[in-house]
Amino acid sequence: MSKLQYNTFTIVTVGSIQHIKGTDLCTDVALEVCKKNENVQFVCCGGALDKKLFEECLKKVKNNELEDRILFLGHIDDAKSIIAAAHLYFSSSRLDSMLLAVLEAMSFGKNIGYYDSGGIKEAVGGFGFLIPKFDVQKTKYAILEKPKLFENNPKSIFNEKSIQ
Repeated sequence: MSKLQYNTFTIVTVGSIQHIKGTDLCTDVALEVCKKNENVQFVCCGGALDKKLFEECLKKVKNNELEDRILFLGHIDDAKSIIAAAHLYFSSSRLDSMLLAVLEAMSFGKNIGYYDSGGIKEAVGGFGFLIPKFDVQKTKYAILEKPKLFENNPKSIFNEKSIQ
């Protein structure tokens, strides 16, 4: 049973579980962020194309006793409602030419955290934050700033310009 609750600062990512989509990166970032801020949760939506990688990620989460805040929901036919309810969208993809989930997140006014992969930088433009070189530590610090901003200004999670 999922422990998904939107009263916790929620970071979502949508994509199949595989190396190219950066599921391992997302898991490592989620672990680092959740260890530093107990009021954050990560939600990963996507089917497990790489079962071994999926099991490795689940094991890391379980070993850190964070399965209540790092959630793998599996394949969801339409993740729009999860994206819309989240506070932040994070793309951990190493190469992404199909940016549908990112574009959907932008259509809901979500800020986007992303790496320079595929065409995401061009699609997001100035409406997100670029994290250099797939660096887990830099990603952790960039994401940890967002709940602080939200606490000081709840409207900060809504990026009105991205809708346009």
